[in-house]
Amino acid sequence: MPKIGILLLVIFILHSIAFAEKTDDIVMNNGNYLTGEIKKMHFGMLTFDTDDMGTINIKWEKIKHVISKFTFELDLENGNKLVGSLDSSSVQGQILVKTANDTFSINKDDIVEIAPIKSTFWEKISGSIALGTNYAKSTGTGQFNFAGSGTFRSREWSTNSSLNSIFSFQNKQETAKNQNLSISVQRLLPEKWLLGAILSFEQNTELGIQLRTSIIPQGGYIFLQTNTNAFWLNAGLSFNNEIFTDSTASTYNVDGFAQLQYQIFIYDHPQTTLTTYLNAYPGLTDWGRFRFNYNIAFDWELFSNFYWDLTFYFNYDNKPTGDAATNDYGINSAIKFSFNQ
Repeated sequence: MPKIGILLLVIFILHSIAFAEKTDDIVMNNGNYLTGEIKKMHFGMLTFDTDDMGTINIKWEKIKHVISKFTFELDLENGNKLVGSLDSSSVQGQILVKTANDTFSINKDDIVEIAPIKSTFWEKISGSIALGTNYAKSTGTGQFNFAGSGTFRSREWSTNSSLNSIFSFQNKQETAKNQNLSISVQRLLPEKWLLGAILSFEQNTELGIQLRTSIIPQGGYIFLQTNTNAFWLNAGLSFNNEIFTDSTASTYNVDGFAQLQYQIFIYDHPQTTLTTYLNAYPGLTDWGRFRFNYNIAFDWELFSNFYWDLTFYFNYDNKPTGDAATNDYGINSAIKFSFNQ
């Protein structure tokens, strides 16, 4: 047989095996039995891929047993992690987690997240892209906003990147830019503690900032993590360099850093996620200066993987450069697409 024929045969066999490996089993509270592939469980919703019904979302509270020979990472409400396969238990409300060295019986309600241990680089990446625009002919004003995010997750570390760009214009003349690019790495330690760092680049012409580059080592703690909401705190130091719109000179500063974040997930149709955070920067080398950024975003699911995103932001600096404004705020609306979430 020619080599190309052998190659095609091997590809066909591998393709068939890949589609045949949907051997995870779900037993519902009402006794219904489903076979497919567990994609994830997050915010109390299990995403399950089946041959007959496609990808479906099942409320975690409606599931009695989860059975899979594959390896998953489980986040527990007490902050601990387990890595292993899943099996049913004879005890009501319990799930067996089979690790490399032991078997644990876990209360189903104590599991807040399940993520399969992916084998390829691309399978470990998840993210979203959002686009929005508005324009008023009567005043000649408009705005364009773009947002993108990506997460790479390994067993011990999580790497997150995000880009937010807002361009405001009037009579086709650009008037303001508000952009932020950040890359962060974070590790979940025992007992809900966090350790990580952030590298960020910011531009806000309304506040007189042409470019602010920051490096922020930080630690944190998760106060609340359940199937419907999460609340955590990060704190550290911000080492930053600022270039202002009214000067070619730059300044170096050290600020304190504190970040509060909260998320809540609502099951009712349309499924809704609220995410909000507050970043505070009290000046240390520039004593008396205080900055903060506040953001709150609502995501309403339109259909599979597509959302309507509504975001409010407020940025404040009590000591802006020159005649720049002390605050900048706005509301953005966009259509967002999520992948591998």
